[in-house]
Amino acid sequence: MFSGEQSASAESDEIVTTLQHMGFSLEEAARLAFKRTHFEEEIEYQERLAVQRRFQFAQWLVHTGRLKR
Repeated sequence: MFSGEQSASAESDEIVTTLQHMGFSLEEAARLAFKRTHFEEEIEYQERLAVQRRFQFAQWLVHTGRLKR
């Protein structure tokens, strides 16, 4: 296991434990921890995608002569 995976796993375990103390079952807590992790990944992906689209638009502007380098 890579150190990044270990820290993500430790964080997930911590979230599950906290949720269990709040009254969630193990299955519910694990599902919520999984969704939280993947929600954060989805936000990062959307941000990278938006940056890439802006870059492609700028390239198109230069290519079509609407914007000078």
